[in-house]
Amino acid sequence: MSKTAKLFKLVDKFFDCLNGRSLKESAFTRKPDVAPYNSLNDLRFQFLEQEFLQYLEQWLQAVRARPRFTKAEQSKMYLSFQTQERIIMTGNFFVEATTYLLQHGVPYVLNNDFCQGPLEEHFGRHRRLGANWDSP
Repeated sequence: MSKTAKLFKLVDKFFDCLNGRSLKESAFTRKPDVAPYNSLNDLRFQFLEQEFLQYLEQWLQAVRARPRFTKAEQSKMYLSFQTQERIIMTGNFFVEATTYLLQHGVPYVLNNDFCQGPLEEHFGRHRRLGANWDSP
């Protein structure tokens, strides 16, 4: 498998692990990673905390190991610092929040419930109410 194909496969799985919207979506889409979380032993937790983050770290180290390129050129070969930081925060937050809920009696967690889209929509409505104000 090419490195680009591996990247796309891992990113697709990352998004699937965070974007399931219904109890039956995984059956309709034939994508098991969009299924609700209902077990503390779910292998997707391991993927989010280890496999995906390890891949990002290996990619960063491979870029840094290319001595013939300047730092500016190397920075174009990898994610921005902000993007990497937010991916790590998102994965870690999701695993912690989901395992907490499951430990405290929630029977299942739909991964899309943590999506920031609804929050952005909500605060976008508030901004529109304020007309030209930049601050909600």
